[in-house]
Amino acid sequence: LSISPDGQLSYLPFELLLLNSEISTDSYLNLDYLIKHMTIYYQYKWDLTSNTTVLSSENNFLVVAPEYASSRSGLGPLKAAKQERQWLREAFDVRVLSAKDLETDRFLRKLEAHSIVHLAMHAIAPDSGEAYLVLSNESGKMERLAIQELGRSSLDDCNLLVLSACQTGLGQYE
Repeated sequence: LSISPDGQLSYLPFELLLLNSEISTDSYLNLDYLIKHMTIYYQYKWDLTSNTTVLSSENNFLVVAPEYASSRSGLGPLKAAKQERQWLREAFDVRVLSAKDLETDRFLRKLEAHSIVHLAMHAIAPDSGEAYLVLSNESGKMERLAIQELGRSSLDDCNLLVLSACQTGLGQYE
């Protein structure tokens, strides 16, 4: 099932729709959810469906999952990001950026050279609306990369960019 949600429908988890309206159980695990019967694909940008490029691991796949040291800012290591990086390494032929490549200018150049990019990192979305990604370089110094700066990058060759980070679903719907 392919779904192209619009507006407020993009907040609805279609996987949790019930196929049977009769609830005869005390456990949520036993309910007849849509996800139990079919795979669900979301299309948020229609032109992705008309793109004839086939995405595969041979498409120059980059994984970015910085190693964060514990800091006073409260941004410590991300265990799940480390697991994502390991799983992607085992499942696909990927390139993983080293800490020396995680200085902002170098990082953006590396992104521009890949067709598939998976970012598993800290992301901060303060109320001010000035969201940013947190990079951690070789010396352990953390740098901010404003989302606007990422948006201004030349990602013409990037067919798929995945942001796996905290706070990516925050904000108000407008």
